[in-house]
Amino acid sequence: FAMPYTSKDGKKVLPLQPYDTGAPHIEVDFSVGGQSWRLRKTFLVRPSAELVNLDTGAIVARNADVQPQLDALRAGPSGLERFGLLWVAQGDALEHFKLAADSFSSLRQIVQQEVEGASVDEQSRRVHATVLARLAELVTPKTGKPTGIYAKAIVEADAADTRHRDAATRLAAAEERLTFLSKAASEVEQLRNPIARAARQTAITELDQALRKITEDRARARSAMELLRTAESELAAAKLAHQTWHGDLARAEDVSAASARIEVELAAARSAREQAAALEAQRTAETAAMAEKLATIETAIAAARAAEEHATRQRQRDELTERLSTLRSIKSDLEMANAAINESRIDDAALKKLRDLAATRDRLEQRLTAAAPEVIIEPIAGAERRIALDGKPLATSATVKVRNPLDIAIEGIGRITVRPGGGDTIAATEAERARVEHDLTALLSMLAVADLIEAERKSDARRDAERRRDEARAKLGALAPDGIEPLIAEDARLAAATASPPEARDPRPLAELHRLHDVLTTSQRAVGAALASARQAREEAARTEVRLETQLAETKRRVEELARALGPEAERPARTAERDQSLEKTNQKHADAARDASVWREVLQGEDRQAELERRLAEARAADASDTARLRQLELDMRGWETALAADNEADVVHEAEAAKHAAAAANDKLARLKEEVAALRKLEAMLSAELDAERSQIAVPVARRIAPYLDMVLPGASLAMNDGMAPSGLVRGTRTETLDRISRGTAEQIAVIARLGLGRLLADRGAPAPLILDDALVYADDRRIAALFAALTEAARHHQVIVLTCRERTFEALPGARVRLTPWRPSS
Repeated sequence: FAMPYTSKDGKKVLPLQPYDTGAPHIEVDFSVGGQSWRLRKTFLVRPSAELVNLDTGAIVARNADVQPQLDALRAGPSGLERFGLLWVAQGDALEHFKLAADSFSSLRQIVQQEVEGASVDEQSRRVHATVLARLAELVTPKTGKPTGIYAKAIVEADAADTRHRDAATRLAAAEERLTFLSKAASEVEQLRNPIARAARQTAITELDQALRKITEDRARARSAMELLRTAESELAAAKLAHQTWHGDLARAEDVSAASARIEVELAAARSAREQAAALEAQRTAETAAMAEKLATIETAIAAARAAEEHATRQRQRDELTERLSTLRSIKSDLEMANAAINESRIDDAALKKLRDLAATRDRLEQRLTAAAPEVIIEPIAGAERRIALDGKPLATSATVKVRNPLDIAIEGIGRITVRPGGGDTIAATEAERARVEHDLTALLSMLAVADLIEAERKSDARRDAERRRDEARAKLGALAPDGIEPLIAEDARLAAATASPPEARDPRPLAELHRLHDVLTTSQRAVGAALASARQAREEAARTEVRLETQLAETKRRVEELARALGPEAERPARTAERDQSLEKTNQKHADAARDASVWREVLQGEDRQAELERRLAEARAADASDTARLRQLELDMRGWETALAADNEADVVHEAEAAKHAAAAANDKLARLKEEVAALRKLEAMLSAELDAERSQIAVPVARRIAPYLDMVLPGASLAMNDGMAPSGLVRGTRTETLDRISRGTAEQIAVIARLGLGRLLADRGAPAPLILDDALVYADDRRIAALFAALTEAARHHQVIVLTCRERTFEALPGARVRLTPWRPSS
């Protein structure tokens, strides 16, 4: 309706072009204000437009005059604005949920009819737009980063501050160099004093001699301490051997007692294992008996199910047989209609040619009649038989149209010849009429009809046959979209499946068999649990037996090891006395070494004194080296400072620092003014945005109220968050809001449908209903969700039109409403 026929917008027009190229031609019939209209538009090649009033048949406008007429029809409460579409396309339906500016404005006006005080005055909107425009000149809209003159002022202020800091740094450096130069001259004089240097050298020599003496004494002390450590080691070894011998004697007694105890426990474990094995055998037999009973019941249940399945297939076959009978009847009607069409020689082209020839003949006849002169003859009384026309006496008055030469003879007077005018033109018209008459007669003969009326009748009969053929094809397409052969094959399969009745089964009902099966299953689980318990007890007793056997073997092994280590029992007292004497001798040797080491212990404790002498000597030598290096460095620094001070005087660093200070102050003042302006604009924008947000919150209430019932059908307990453009922006579940990019494609598609249902309901409630169109949508919904969506669509259809375009007929069978199917056109052979 809105696209000009001269449009060359590739994104809008090119998708309309047929696959084999050519000019897209679109024709739409619509009603406005109780009148029917037809709009035709052709794009790209020889573009044209035409608006026809179907009630009068008049062409109201062509080409450039069409769009103004359409705009006039679209105006008003009952115009074409009712034909706005809520379209849900296949794929990412939410991505295309955007309203055009004029559509959004109209929708907001409709919503505001239900919201009191929701409209912000236009002056506030203009101020808000002006504030945003000025802010956009100073900061970026999204990140708030400075831009334009604001960014330039920041750069200028930073550059001025940098220049000021550099100049101040240079000035401070010059002043610092003067101070350093004065201090360095005094320090050089002190470092060059000969008395101070001689005192440092004497101190270094005395510290070196004291350190050598203390080092020699500590070497002799360490030798004595080494002898003491050797004696301590021998004493520890003797004590360990003594303790090991007595420990082995005690362990030999303990291990012998443990071996006797384990043998008693092992006998008890073997008895427990044998008892558990007997109980396990008993539970195994009970489990086998229970499994046999369950197998019998399961066989009976399978037989009952087979009988039910046989009955179901028999019922399916009866329904399919009835459907095949209907299809064969329709196919017979189709064959009869095709035979009638094939027998008819009159098609639309032949009938049109007949009509054209008859119309041409009538037109030529009228032309000849109009060109012929008219002769009126009225004889006087008594002279009627004295006048002859072309040799035939004239009895009464006559009016003759002369198309050929007319001979009038009057007895006693003479002969009059009347020739028509026109000459060659009349002759050519006569010849043309004769040719058309010949062609018409030949065509009637070829079509085997007497006249045009009979041809019209036979043409109507052919069209009736074509209508019956199309109806039969449509019925066949609806009842057997895949053809009749699959249904015949299915009938044969069902016949084979129901050929043999099921075998005799248990007479008890299937429910009773299931109940008995459940009882036996419960009993089987109890017996199984008892068997598992018995098996576990037997396994636990076996594990205990193995563990005790292992412990007994280990205990006996330990007894043998200790016997080998201790030797015969008769020799053990003598070996005990020998180890006691060895320990006593080692104790005496250790006491002698300890007495000798105590003499040198104080020398070793003077380790802090040696460290102190080493530290003081190192510090004295380092201080001497540092003074020498410092003197050389100060002499170099003084020469550099003197050179730098000469350069500072030449560059006039004092004047440069003052000028940079004034420039930085000016740049920072300008930046401060801009910062203050940005802060004020942001504060004003926040106030206006809050006011607009409040309006948007109020406007969203009527939309959300219409969406809520549909959303509760599909996603119970959830709600939708809407953005400024009245499009969904998030799914709210409880206290958590999920953004639409984080939910599944199926849920996103369902939200797109539900949101448009709410907008459609709002428009319908305000007297501006708009149809909702699902363009092969709902491709991701599971069975439960699609059933809920069908319920929502059915409820919505009570308030406004809902149109579903789909190629998935079986999926949408449950959806009520009128169905329109496209039947492929197949020209007759």
